[in-house]
Amino acid sequence: MRKFLLVILYLFLILLALSFGLLNKEQISVNYLVGSATLTISELVSIIFFTGLFVGLITANFMVAKLSIKKNKIEKENNKLKVKLEKLESSNDHE
Repeated sequence: MRKFLLVILYLFLILLALSFGLLNKEQISVNYLVGSATLTISELVSIIFFTGLFVGLITANFMVAKLSIKKNKIEKENNKLKVKLEKLESSNDHE
């Protein structure tokens, strides 16, 4: 059922994007640092959206990598403390 709802949602979003593209055929001139281009509004919105998506994914991957490194460091420290605790417990049992 969940997959069916996701397929319906994706189809709705695709239809929404297609209708947006068909309704916004006006040409606009875009000036940027190295030059200029003439694009339709829907092309410009798509380029900006996918650029933002790409930058967001790169940023998220860096954050996940940073957290993964931190997690591994904490797990390593935790294992050392477990060994130390076991040694202390075993020395208390002998007394």
